[in-house]
Amino acid sequence: MPSAECASARLLDLEELESDPAPLFVIRAGEITLGFEYLFCNEAFRKLHLRNSILAQDRAALLFRSWAQALSEYKPRYDFGGLVWTAEISGRNGSWKVVKARELDTNQQDSASLEKEADDNDDLSMGRIPVFTRSKAQLMSELKRERAVSLRNIPYTSLHARWESIQTMMEMSDVGVFEYNAEGKLLHANEAWYRLSSQPRDAKPDEYSFMDLVYPDDQALVMSMWNTLTQGKSVTFEMRWKARSGSKDAAQWVLSACVPVFDDDKQLIGIAGNTIDINAQKKSQEAAQAQVEALEQARLAERKFARFAQTSPTAIYIYVPESGMNFVNDQFFELTGHAHAPVNQYEWFDLISNEDVERVKQDWDGMLKCGKSSGVQFRLKKTWINQDGIRSNIWVQSSSYPELDENGKVISIMGTLFDISHFKWAESVQRRRIDEALEAKRQQENFIDMTSHELRS
Repeated sequence: MPSAECASARLLDLEELESDPAPLFVIRAGEITLGFEYLFCNEAFRKLHLRNSILAQDRAALLFRSWAQALSEYKPRYDFGGLVWTAEISGRNGSWKVVKARELDTNQQDSASLEKEADDNDDLSMGRIPVFTRSKAQLMSELKRERAVSLRNIPYTSLHARWESIQTMMEMSDVGVFEYNAEGKLLHANEAWYRLSSQPRDAKPDEYSFMDLVYPDDQALVMSMWNTLTQGKSVTFEMRWKARSGSKDAAQWVLSACVPVFDDDKQLIGIAGNTIDINAQKKSQEAAQAQVEALEQARLAERKFARFAQTSPTAIYIYVPESGMNFVNDQFFELTGHAHAPVNQYEWFDLISNEDVERVKQDWDGMLKCGKSSGVQFRLKKTWINQDGIRSNIWVQSSSYPELDENGKVISIMGTLFDISHFKWAESVQRRRIDEALEAKRQQENFIDMTSHELRS
């Protein structure tokens, strides 16, 4: 079927299309997912300002756009906006469709109205819901055809009973079962399909009326799947139905498997398929995806912190009360003088000068009990040589930030060590100079007192 269409497709002549007195437009057509987009509109189309009415977000415009994009030719004419439209596949590869309009005259309107009324009367005269009796009527007509059918010799009553049995089983199933004719009209469906799609049972099926039930973001996908089916290929895909009108429910996810149905002459006569509810699976996928994204964000944040910590000029550490040091950066090793080694191979208090160990322990005990620390200054065992050439212990300022659980218990401590040896040396120099000045003043006062005493004598 596709090759025949492509072979008969004519090339586009934009000058000819522009000068055509009938309004027309060109769109892409194919089996791949395509949104409805005007590629070309001629002068007659532009003068009538038809663009917006075709793109309108209402049912009539949606069904017309669906008919225009469909590859099948089972309905060569379509009434929309007071005009009769025809569509023709064009382009070297049959990848374009020229949709052309002409006025709908009075005779055609009356004929169309009479035909519609006759169809309605036929449906009502059967005394059943039309969507269920039509498929059965087709099955009955097939029995009357002169062809080799194994069902020919089955009594009518037996065939009727079997059909009723099949219908009963379909209604009991949780799997939505449906069949459309080649024009996109629903022939029959079971209760599960109506429930999943939210289509009322008493709604009269129109061509491509299923498109009005499809979630807007999935309409292009569904139309591409329909075109694939009309080319004789089976499809399986995930899609969403709109939520029931007036409800606050989310869109209904379904997995749909569809097959084309052909007659003995290999002509497409319908599309059959089934749908199953996959809302639960989609929610699980979304939850799993959210968890994966959260873990990835956590890993990314951890990597960023690690890069920041390793390049920081300040010594950074993370201490866990139950297990000891959990993380230290390179500057920590540089400041404390400890060799680079796994953090669990040394004791925190072994790095502190013996004179200050007790003071640091008291600060940490208070932090573990109260969950906060005001900071402490202490000396490390590592030494340095000051500007006076004297070797002494390195002084550091420790700032600790405990992390608490929901019960207020400290589960980890992140802290920094800042080298304040130069400040401590400067303080000692200043203090020494003050002492020297005071001593000089005292000696001067003593000298003055002694001199005054001698002069008086």
